[in-house]
Amino acid sequence: MLVSALFLKGVSNLEYFIFTSNKTTVKIRLNDIVYVITAAKPHQLKIFTSTRIYLTYGKLRWFKDHSKHLIFCNRSCIINLNDVLSIEKSTRKITFKTDIDIPITCSRNLYKAVKAAWLAI
Repeated sequence: MLVSALFLKGVSNLEYFIFTSNKTTVKIRLNDIVYVITAAKPHQLKIFTSTRIYLTYGKLRWFKDHSKHLIFCNRSCIINLNDVLSIEKSTRKITFKTDIDIPITCSRNLYKAVKAAWLAI
């Protein structure tokens, strides 16, 4: 369940994301998020930071709307452009600066936009 973060409509570039995970209120910096993916359960999200994985409920669109460094790379994943180390052209696989070794691939439709945004920062 999202706590106060969803009620701040129209506010861009928030610094923190506050949510409830396993009956615990958690406050993390948006810049600490490496990527966010949808989980197997409907409306559930997995938030990956460099140190932990959090489960919460919400929408991916909220992250894109509230941080200029978070961008969709496919329908079910948002990545933090600051944490991208490389993007392989042939497979569209995204490698991160952290030790996370989960294969994240960019969709064919979003590849050019993601690469352009990553090179622009």
